[in-house]
Amino acid sequence: MAVLILGAGRVSGPVFEYFHRKGISFSVVSAIQKELNSVKSSYASAQCYNLNLPKDVAQLPSLIALHKVVLQVVDAGIIFLCECGLDPGIDHMLAKQAIQDVKDRGGEVTSFISWCGGLPAPECSNNVLKYKFSWHPKGALKLYQRSAGYLENGKVIHVSGEDVLYKAHPIDLDAILPGIKFEGFPNKFLYRYLSAYGLQSCKNFARGTVRYEGFSNAMLALVQTDLFSDIAVPQLQPDAPDITWREFLSWLARGSYDDKELESVLLSRVGNSHSRLDTLKELGLLSDTKVDKKGTPIDTLCHYLQQKLSYAPGERDMVIMVNELQSEFPRQSDSAHQQQEVTTIQHAGKPSSSALTGYALRYDGSATTTMIVGMIPMKKIVVRVFSLLFLGINQKECNATTHFRCQNGRCIPRRWKCDRYNDCGDASDETGCPTLHPSQCYDVFLTSECALLNSTYPPICLDHVMSYKFCRNFCGHCEGSADDLTWPFRGPLLGLGFLRP
Repeated sequence: MAVLILGAGRVSGPVFEYFHRKGISFSVVSAIQKELNSVKSSYASAQCYNLNLPKDVAQLPSLIALHKVVLQVVDAGIIFLCECGLDPGIDHMLAKQAIQDVKDRGGEVTSFISWCGGLPAPECSNNVLKYKFSWHPKGALKLYQRSAGYLENGKVIHVSGEDVLYKAHPIDLDAILPGIKFEGFPNKFLYRYLSAYGLQSCKNFARGTVRYEGFSNAMLALVQTDLFSDIAVPQLQPDAPDITWREFLSWLARGSYDDKELESVLLSRVGNSHSRLDTLKELGLLSDTKVDKKGTPIDTLCHYLQQKLSYAPGERDMVIMVNELQSEFPRQSDSAHQQQEVTTIQHAGKPSSSALTGYALRYDGSATTTMIVGMIPMKKIVVRVFSLLFLGINQKECNATTHFRCQNGRCIPRRWKCDRYNDCGDASDETGCPTLHPSQCYDVFLTSECALLNSTYPPICLDHVMSYKFCRNFCGHCEGSADDLTWPFRGPLLGLGFLRP
């Protein structure tokens, strides 16, 4: 079995190293030949392919494209891993662990706030944004134009894309990084997180992005000068005459100004904020540097920032995750009736690799992939990784009202019964349901394979999928080095019931 990795940039390094150390063959696809050459020089056995998909692929009807992709995936026996990185992924596991701990102690979570972000390490946050790009900037910049929301006092507060940056507020992280100021702003609100986390009665719920203090104010300078526009303009077409950044911002300001006039006009455009005007200056957007034209303001800006704000050799990034829970314990005394708990993670990367994958994909996505290699039959199988992240239900709380006891002893939320997924592992949660579904055969689509599959991988073996080593198959011998699970997540995964002590 070979693993296909799409992309070979800086954040991919730890994934290559992990699979190479485990003896798992992998292929790499990238649009940048220089990246592939680097991979090949370090991992001679890796298969490298240079591929640059046409830009008009995204214009294909999404339904037809999705339909074709699904058919090809099923026929090829490919397993897709989703939501098993940092956010989403590790955040799910840590959140579930903390929430379940409160419930185990007879409490109820009334407020859950989660912050997460990838940032330059403090000593490398040496620009006006205090941010650097390890991947294409457009994905990061478009984040600040998407609508967001959160639950406050039981009411959903919707935030339009143009207002997201105005919703930034301070985050206290002195416990892990004393003296450094941070801020956060909300992500999109999704009701399904309340259900997945078991927080239907929660009054306050939010998931957001963390940045260094001042980031949102600096980003507003770019937004308010129309540099985030995705509308093509004649001045930025490849065959247009050369133009400098100062000339282009003058054009965006609807005029032809000298330096002093332009600063005055732009100051008005950015809400008379001198700090935002300074952002434009420090980024070189009022200079006579020639613009590398990319068609639209945002594409041109992204290309410019990718060159200007990339990580230099020897610089590091870091990841930060914070979960804030407020809980009520009705059976406790007045002094302990309400409690607040904060879980924080801060992990710095290495000069040669990103913390985003060194901490997240190397330990989470790569580990999940390793579980699949040699353990799950490949032919026509779909694995719902979301279920893998939420296997931890306290066995003592398995009551008939809210939970379902599987035949193999596993306890799952009752809402998972008859949902057409084999959450129990022995398919007992899908037995006796109104309509027969392939999930009764371990999600294998051909029911004729059920007998062979059940005889090869008895249901009881699902309880032994993982000990402190990875197993080649459900009931086979365990292989791997002792450090396979000596990661920061062993505790949370044990707490979730995902690992067996």
